[in-house]
Amino acid sequence: MNRLPFPAQAAALLVLLLLAVALPPSAPAAELTHWVALPMLAAPHGVLLAGDEAELRAAILAANAATGRPRIELTADIVLNAPLPPLDNTTRAAGVFNGAGYTLDGDGHGPILTVAAAARVLFEDLLIPGGGQPEGATVCGGAALVRGEAKFDRVRLEGNSAGRGGALCILGSGSITIDHSVVAGNSAAEGGGVFVRVEDGGGAILSVYDSTFEGNRAAGLGGAIHVTAWEGNAFTYIGGSTLHGSPAAGGAGLYNSGNAQARDAALD
Repeated sequence: MNRLPFPAQAAALLVLLLLAVALPPSAPAAELTHWVALPMLAAPHGVLLAGDEAELRAAILAANAATGRPRIELTADIVLNAPLPPLDNTTRAAGVFNGAGYTLDGDGHGPILTVAAAARVLFEDLLIPGGGQPEGATVCGGAALVRGEAKFDRVRLEGNSAGRGGALCILGSGSITIDHSVVAGNSAAEGGGVFVRVEDGGGAILSVYDSTFEGNRAAGLGGAIHVTAWEGNAFTYIGGSTLHGSPAAGGAGLYNSGNAQARDAALD
């Protein structure tokens, strides 16, 4: 193999170096784009999530405007600064208010919840304390005022107060079903746990199944339940349930007046 003499090698190397300097620099490689997958909490279609008071108010307004079957679901305990807007969806599809085991605390405001005459709502898996006003106030229903239809399933209504219906109140032709629930430690002037009054010749229904009323108190009549129907009819059905420890001036467990009828009540 023929080799260039050393001076010739040096000259060739010098030429290569000059060419490298003369050539334009190569274009920089394109910058890499990085994609990061972040966790995202998204509600299933039709579910309105609420983790604070502002979100809950917005969820109720959205549920009222929904055309299908609205569903509100809590994602945290909530303490209110004021009563919530009424649930007044006018479709016949029953809305759902799922507490997911969380607490909706009225913090002395009430009624916490209001179900309008045209609305149907299922409340489930929820603790509702702290609703209402002092017993001398005129408010009806410390935890909830119902003029439409409401069902409370696996709900604990505890430590609420009002002038009438420490926990729950039916006015007009509303109906309430209490199922697998507890109504405890509520107080009112009339109807320590529940107060029912029929208005304008209508009819009201209170149904209690597999539930417990305990430690409710009324300064007047109906330590646990007070039902009045002078201008219409009221029906109270109680099955598989117990009403006890509910002192009152009269009708400690259940007080009926006017055209009010009760069946299958277990009282002590």
